[in-house]
Amino acid sequence: MNLGNASIFGNAVSGLYGTWDVGPAGLISGMIGTDMNVEFPEVTVPFAHGGYFTSDNGAAIVGGVAYSLTFVGGYYKLTSISLSGSKEC
Repeated sequence: MNLGNASIFGNAVSGLYGTWDVGPAGLISGMIGTDMNVEFPEVTVPFAHGGYFTSDNGAAIVGGVAYSLTFVGGYYKLTSISLSGSKEC
C-alpha cells in the first residue's frame, strides 16, 4: 500500500506479503500487520424478483449542473455503466 504523505492514526493491516510505503511526511501510529484474512459473504440483491429499472433517466440539469446520466428514485439494475472525459453521473 502506498500511502504517500497520508497518515493512519491506528493500526494498518494488509493481506499476506503486503507491503507499506509511507512518504516522508506520512505516519502510521500503530502496529503494521500483513496477516489480514477477511471473508465476505455472498451479496443478495434486495430486489431480485423485479421492481427495478434497467436503464437511467437520461441527461438532465440538476441544481445547475449538467449530468449525462440521471437516476431518479427507486432501484436500478445495470449490467454496465461507462463514463468518459469530464462526464458526471
